[in-house]
Amino acid sequence: TLRGGHGRYINHNCNPSCIAKIVDGKAPNQHLKRVMIIAQRDIKAREEITYDYQFPLELELESRIPCNCGSMLCRGFMNWDLPEKGSKSRILRTQKRGGNMRDRI
Repeated sequence: TLRGGHGRYINHNCNPSCIAKIVDGKAPNQHLKRVMIIAQRDIKAREEITYDYQFPLELELESRIPCNCGSMLCRGFMNWDLPEKGSKSRILRTQKRGGNMRDRI
């Protein structure tokens, strides 16, 4: 893209090194919101800076956006969240998806 801040180059990860926080703009543009990228842990030199895009959740399989972040904690989709480990809803969702994704969690 030709417009936007440096944040547009930060990739998604289900186990990110940073979080995104929405803050108010500075005077005289207090009405404008900005996104701050904040480290949530120490980041090693040359380590990729990532954050969870937190897209709106989708219940329909056809509307889910596949995630290829490669994290061991990957949810499989950028707009879907895993239920608590061991919960009945998690088991049902895994079965609905065919049981072939993220069974290691």
